[in-house]
Amino acid sequence: MLVRAKIFILILFITFLFFPLKLRGETWVVSSYPLYKIFSEIFPEKKLYLIQPPKGEFHFYEPLPRDWEMIKRAELVAILGTEPFAKRVYQLVTKERLFSLADRGENLPDPHLWFDLKRLKLKLKNLMEREQLKGDPNYPKWQERMQKFLKDLTGLEKEYTSLSRCKEKELYVVGHKVFYYLLKDQGISEKSLVTGHHHGEVTPKKLKDFLSEAKRKNIKGVLLTEWEYSRYIPLFEKEGLKVFKALTGDQNFEGDFLYLLKYNLDLIRQLLGC
Repeated sequence: MLVRAKIFILILFITFLFFPLKLRGETWVVSSYPLYKIFSEIFPEKKLYLIQPPKGEFHFYEPLPRDWEMIKRAELVAILGTEPFAKRVYQLVTKERLFSLADRGENLPDPHLWFDLKRLKLKLKNLMEREQLKGDPNYPKWQERMQKFLKDLTGLEKEYTSLSRCKEKELYVVGHKVFYYLLKDQGISEKSLVTGHHHGEVTPKKLKDFLSEAKRKNIKGVLLTEWEYSRYIPLFEKEGLKVFKALTGDQNFEGDFLYLLKYNLDLIRQLLGC
């Protein structure tokens, strides 16, 4: 029995060690959950390997050794380009194997590039022009799905422009700012509880100041962008402020990427008095 157990453990170890080799040339590595949602919808025939679990750790997550091995061997590596590990990916992956929403060395005002819909559409269109994809027998299916996705995305992009007509021009956010790219052209700003991308406890003074300002401006509700701050919901509701949970994209959510956009649009409209 002991010998069999040792043999079984050895087989498991060898399988784990060489598993990435078996996927070489087949797997597409995807860095973050929003991109994973998009790619799984457009390219379901492809084996996708998600690096970062959807737990809201986008700003701090570092890939594991196994992840780096997959990055080195993948047929395609899709990243946002604003991850803390993006520079190393640029060094390891050739241009032909890389899909990045950000350009190398680009200085961006906000890292949540999955909400930059103009950029997203352009980069996806460019991806479909690659010979690497055109040579795949599944390309006609991908092209059909992509055209539908881009059409629907354009429709939602137009709907977001209607936010410029909303009565309120400030969106109060319990967490850090997330929706910069969706709001900037509509003249709307985010008033956030958290500066930067801080996680963890918020000082009582910061909480008090945030609540006081919201009440002074007669705000009826706030948007929760970091679910770890759900513990503050009773406090806000006690002060007469309703709390709505946003879908930021870097946390697990049901539905596809377009649903994510529709869901947040409805909440923002409600909070801004559209």
